[in-house]
Amino acid sequence: MLLGINWHQHVCNYEVRRLTKQPHLSAIVQSRRLSLFGHIARMPDETDANQILTASPAGNWRNHWDVLVLYG
Repeated sequence: MLLGINWHQHVCNYEVRRLTKQPHLSAIVQSRRLSLFGHIARMPDETDANQILTASPAGNWRNHWDVLVLYG
C-alpha cells in the first residue's frame, strides 16, 4: 500500500506523482543522461567512451540513408 492507496483503487499516475512530489520519469532520465554525457566529455580523448561520443559517420552517410528509405 502506497499513500493509503490500495491496488484495487483506480488512481491515475498523475495523482500519485503529485502526492509523492516526484518529477516525471522523463526528467529523471534526461538528468542522468546529461550527467553521464558530462562525465564522458571530461575523460581523456584517448578513452574508448570519449572516442565513441565524439565519433562521426564515415563518408556521406545521408545518401546511404536516403537510398534505404526510398528503395528499402
